[in-house]
Amino acid sequence: MKERAEVNSDDLRTEREKQYRRIIKRHQAAWLVLFIAAIAPTDYSLAHQLIWLHYLFVILFVATTISMGYWHYRLKNFLQENGK
Repeated sequence: MKERAEVNSDDLRTEREKQYRRIIKRHQAAWLVLFIAAIAPTDYSLAHQLIWLHYLFVILFVATTISMGYWHYRLKNFLQENGK
């Protein structure tokens, strides 16, 4: 029979923070390109650029919120499976 390994919630939190920072670093370049593309000078008016910038930030906010909810759900299930 397998023995359950004791999981320290502080270690788990630290590991999740490290993973989150790695994900952020991996995606920073893409977010920067999207940000610059949204405000780059074009033939559009300033109002048009600001609207697209607003849409971009709303999409990023929604994506981040969904992602955080998903990882919170996964972490909660992981901790329940390990008896915490």
